Amino acid sequence: MAGVVSEQLDQADPTERLLAEGGIGMGEVARRLGKGKGGKPTHPSTPARWATAGVLLPSGRRLHLESVSLPGGRLVTSWLAVLRFLRAQQTQPRTAEVAPVRGPGGRLRASQAAGEELKAAGC
Repeated sequence: MAGVVSEQLDQADPTERLLAEGGIGMGEVARRLGKGKGGKPTHPSTPARWATAGVLLPSGRRLHLESVSLPGGRLVTSWLAVLRFLRAQQTQPRTAEVAPVRGPGGRLRASQAAGEELKAAGC
């Protein structure tokens, strides 16, 4: 039975889905997100901005937090919508290895070696 309800919600109007998932205001979203940069609490305008202006992904696509506007202009979303929004921004696992950055000496040696290869090739 729960699977049928879940399937119906997936196909439902976004307003119905968000409210069925338990609509919450932007202030509640900010409180649940906790502290951000510099240990400051997340401001309610942050999730509101995600809903209205969205965020630009590395692919160039703009992603918006799912929300509905209630009479009076209050924006409402659901915690599940916030989780979907955050998940959609994750491009690769945080454990991916990053190539080490060469220092000035390493760059100089690589540049000299490349120059010697070009001379040997007759360029």
